[in-house]
Amino acid sequence: MLNRRPLLVAAYVALGAIPIMVSCNSFSGANDLRFDEDDSNDDSMGAGGPIIPPIIGGGGEEIPVDKTVEAGGVAITAVALYQGLKVPLMAEGAPATSDLPIVANRDALIRVFVTPDTTYNGQPVIGRLYLNGGKTPIEASAALTAPSTDGDLATTINFDVPGKDIGIGTTYRIELRQNKGASAPSGMTKYPAAGAEPIQVASDGQTLKVVIVPVEYQADGSNRLPDMSAEQIKLYTDWLYSYYPIPAVELTIRDQPMPWQQTVSPNGSGWETLLSAVGDLRQQDGVPADVYYYGLFAPTDTEGQFCGGGGCVLGLANLAGPGNAFMRAAIGLGFTGTLHAETIIHELGHTHGRQHTPCGNAAGVDPDYPHSDAMIGTWGYDLLAKKLWDPASNVRDLMSYCTPYWTSDYTYKAFFERLKVVNMAKIHTPPELMNRMYNRVRVGMDGSVTWLSPTKSELPPVGFEEKSVELATEGGTQTVTGQWFPYDH
Repeated sequence: MLNRRPLLVAAYVALGAIPIMVSCNSFSGANDLRFDEDDSNDDSMGAGGPIIPPIIGGGGEEIPVDKTVEAGGVAITAVALYQGLKVPLMAEGAPATSDLPIVANRDALIRVFVTPDTTYNGQPVIGRLYLNGGKTPIEASAALTAPSTDGDLATTINFDVPGKDIGIGTTYRIELRQNKGASAPSGMTKYPAAGAEPIQVASDGQTLKVVIVPVEYQADGSNRLPDMSAEQIKLYTDWLYSYYPIPAVELTIRDQPMPWQQTVSPNGSGWETLLSAVGDLRQQDGVPADVYYYGLFAPTDTEGQFCGGGGCVLGLANLAGPGNAFMRAAIGLGFTGTLHAETIIHELGHTHGRQHTPCGNAAGVDPDYPHSDAMIGTWGYDLLAKKLWDPASNVRDLMSYCTPYWTSDYTYKAFFERLKVVNMAKIHTPPELMNRMYNRVRVGMDGSVTWLSPTKSELPPVGFEEKSVELATEGGTQTVTGQWFPYDH
């Protein structure tokens, strides 16, 4: 007799005659002596500057003095911060606003955009970035030949800022200096003119926690394990850090591999069964709600053997709701190379509630995505590769099936909001609705129906949508309402 529990439905979605099992194979500082706030003492004599005698310390040592002067012939025009996407801090001498989050404790690049004029003498401009009222700046220099542009890092003064210096209440101040012999100052060389400007940091930042589950593939008698080398694991970690709005990645490997005796095929057969098993394993292990499970498996000796006959599925994930910890599971091929790092960031995107974005004939496209052809909407920057992504180029959002890809403004904000919910949310739920058991049924791509083991959810599951389901029981047919959770590639 059927237990009277709420029902969860997991299913594949078809687009016309094509199932959602579409192949993802298309992814184919020095001491600073400062006399006053506006440097009037050291710059009052113009380009030549004053003669400052050495300062002798109490132990008889000579203390270095600042031998630079205010930069001449160059002006600050804008300041922007990058943790993955461009966030304007200042434009045309005034604070700028943005709806993109600045993540606490995440490394950042701060770029100072400048314009030289005809009096600029060609000497390198030294930028000084003072954070949080500190006296020792971060320094960077650049030899300028033209006004700064978004697409060329060599045209801006660039400061690499460690994440520990980005937090709630962070302030900044910028000065442009040159060595002796600079022309007379002719534009904005300090921002702000006095004091410091706040950086609007959005949160304390949430670590992304991922457990890699090595699947021991036994279906062919090989007991084969995926590539779990330090190099491949570092690749996964680096890609997740680069693409997600997080201060750190906590990626661990499950101590015991998960044996798997059922065949998983290139065309998608068997994938949903393995995904369900990895999700069940997550529940059995009793991990905290903010932990994501990712199963890696190698169904053949090489990627070419598995995918060489006309393409293959690369990964599968639950499209999880914000309160559904038990759905935070995904799987992917565990061969060597960057293709599988691309896959993990895409599939874990689904477990963060992201649908596909419109490029590459992907099914299940997010109807609210704001940019045509999955374009990213704003300038991107890879902190690890130190690479800019031009929003007007062929780069596409990571939830599409087109490459190359980066994180769009839309997806970046959605990731940030989901991570806040997963890590911090205090959701009021009546006690009688908490920690309940739920029956589950899986609908395969071929329409087959399989009862899965019941699962406990701390909070009431919220699926992609509600579905009415007819159940045949000993007492006759009855219609119940279930929460529907689609799978996605």
